[in-house]
Amino acid sequence: MITRNRINYCFTKATLFASLLALCAPLANAEDKSGKSKKSGKSAKSVKALQQQIDALKDRLDTLEGSVGGTTIHIEVDCTAGESVGTALESVADTAAPIVITVSGTCNESVTISRNNVTIRGESSSDGIQGSSAVAAAGGAANVRVESMRLSGSFAALSCLDGSTVVGDNLTLSDGGRGILALHGGTCIVSDSLLSDNGQGVTIANNGIVKLSGSVIENNIVSGNVTLGGGLSLDSSAGQLNLIRNNSTGLNLLSGGTLRANKAIIENNGGYGLNIRLGSALFTDGGADLLIQNNALGGILLQSLSSVSFTPGVLIQNHNPGTGIECIGVIFAESLASASIIDNGLDIDPDCF
Repeated sequence: MITRNRINYCFTKATLFASLLALCAPLANAEDKSGKSKKSGKSAKSVKALQQQIDALKDRLDTLEGSVGGTTIHIEVDCTAGESVGTALESVADTAAPIVITVSGTCNESVTISRNNVTIRGESSSDGIQGSSAVAAAGGAANVRVESMRLSGSFAALSCLDGSTVVGDNLTLSDGGRGILALHGGTCIVSDSLLSDNGQGVTIANNGIVKLSGSVIENNIVSGNVTLGGGLSLDSSAGQLNLIRNNSTGLNLLSGGTLRANKAIIENNGGYGLNIRLGSALFTDGGADLLIQNNALGGILLQSLSSVSFTPGVLIQNHNPGTGIECIGVIFAESLASASIIDNGLDIDPDCF
C-alpha cells in the first residue's frame, strides 16, 4: 500500500535530484570542447558556491532517507551465538524507521522497548526470550508487535506499561511470575496465545487494559487479577473462544476491575470461576458466548458493591454442589434472567435479588 507520506517522500526526493542536476549543469558547461577549463578566478568562486549548494542538497537527501518510516530495517539475532535483542535495538537507536528483529534460539535478557514501530518475532515459535521482564514496552511506545515466540519472565513475560500498546500473536507466555502485565494505561492486545504455568496468568491494574482473543489461560496459580481500574476483554479469534481452565483459582476482579467476557469458557478452576468484589464489574454485550462450568466452589461469587450485567448467550452450570451465582453484601445484579443458570447445587443465591 502506497501511503501519502511515501508519495510526498517520492516527490520531495525527485525535486531534490532535479535541483542537483540543475546545479551540476553549469559545471559541465564550464569545460570547453578540448576539456580545458575556461573558468577565471571569478568563475572558480562560482563553482565553489555551486559545490556548497550541491553538498547541502546531498545532506538533505541523506536526512530524508533516514527519516522515512517506510524503509524497514531487518535484524537477525542469534541467541546461541551470544547476540541479544537489546544490542540490536541499541544499534538502531538513531533511526525512526520501522525495525523487525527475528530471534533464533533463546536469549537470556530483559528487553525494554521505548520507541515506536518495533516488531520482535521468533524464527520459530519455540525461539524466544527469558529474563526478569522478558519483553516490556514503556514510555508510551506505539506500534509494537511481538509474534510467534516463547517468553518467560520471573517477574513478567510480556509487560505493557505507561501508555504503551503491544500487539501479540501466537505467543507462549509461561513459567514465570506473570504471563501478561498491564499497568498505568498500558494496553496488551494478544491473540491465539498460551498463558500457562505462571504465578498469575494476567495482572492488570492502574488503568491497564488487556484484550485477549482465541487464547488459553491454564495451569497458573491464579488465572488473573484485574484491579484498580484495570480492564480485561475476552473476544474470539477466527471463531475460537478464550479458554480459562485448570488454574488453582479463577479470575479475581478487585477494587474497580472490569471484565467484558463476551467470548470465553471458564472451567475446571479451583475456587470460583469468577470472584468479583470491591466495586468491580462483569458484563457481556451483544453476541455473547460465555460458558462458566465445573469450577470447584461455584460459578460466580459477587460481593461488596460489585455488579454483573448479562445479555443472552451466558450459561452457568457447575454440575456440583456449588452455587451458580452467590451474592454477599450490597450488590447490583442486572439481567440475571438473560442468563441460563442451571445444574448447580443452588443456581442463584436469594441474596442476589
